[in-house]
Amino acid sequence: MAFTAAQSATMATGDPYLRILARAGSGKSEFVSRRIAGLLARPGAEPRREHVGSRRTAESGRR
Repeated sequence: MAFTAAQSATMATGDPYLRILARAGSGKSEFVSRRIAGLLARPGAEPRREHVGSRRTAESGRR
């Protein structure tokens, strides 16, 4: 999958916190998967200390 310029810029940012808002079918899941893989591949990354959360996931658990 080729990312848009905005997705590529976001992928390269060093900010560990991102809010991703996009329509269905825009590639959010692919982007997040690759972003996580990239963060875990960094030198000094500690996979046991990394956490990923989703508001949608949190809301689903309350229903």
